[in-house]
Amino acid sequence: MDIRQEKKEDVVVCYLTGEINADTAGLLSDVSKELISEEVKNVIMNFTGVNYIDSMGMVALIRVTKVFDKIGGRMVISDVQSKVGSILKITKLDTALGIFSSEKEALKDLKK
Repeated sequence: MDIRQEKKEDVVVCYLTGEINADTAGLLSDVSKELISEEVKNVIMNFTGVNYIDSMGMVALIRVTKVFDKIGGRMVISDVQSKVGSILKITKLDTALGIFSSEKEALKDLKK
């Protein structure tokens, strides 16, 4: 998995590409620690390029969400592709995580 970051006002958008699995899930934790050390509180994980997620990837998403919650921030997900979206729905994570159909919607929600 590759992660490219872009700052949009006070929100950092992380563009993920590839698979989120047992081998790559640690990258999400590393990126969240880096962003928190830079005092970033609001993050969008843009899943446009994510084509697969396994159970370890889902655990990593939950952990990252909790880390941002603890500092008074938010981590949300946007642009989930259908295959990954189906997995998130089957596991009910679509109701536990902030998921938006587009990055624009996610940005708007984080600015509330």
